[in-house]
Amino acid sequence: MPEIEAEMIYYEGDVKRFKGVEIKEEEIKKIGEKHGINVDVKASLVRGAMVAKKFTITLLGDEESPIRRSVEDVVKLYGKPSSPFFAHGSKKKGKQIVESIVKKEFG
Repeated sequence: MPEIEAEMIYYEGDVKRFKGVEIKEEEIKKIGEKHGINVDVKASLVRGAMVAKKFTITLLGDEESPIRRSVEDVVKLYGKPSSPFFAHGSKKKGKQIVESIVKKEFG
């Protein structure tokens, strides 16, 4: 089991950001390969007033530095993650990494 698990959630075509978000799994996999970490991308449909496609991007690794660089690359590519997430165990450190990068990029 990896030491650090950073999870970010994005919605395709997120209109709250005034720009379309088109998640491409192959781009995220390239980021993982570039930094030597494992990546998991899960897509699901969320039903509410409208149907939206939700992507959960999980970055997994044993060292903070490659996870941090990967999160920075994902944030540069897709912007601020759409929603906060719960954190426990290996996710707690990942959440701290994501939060610090989002704060640095978006204030």
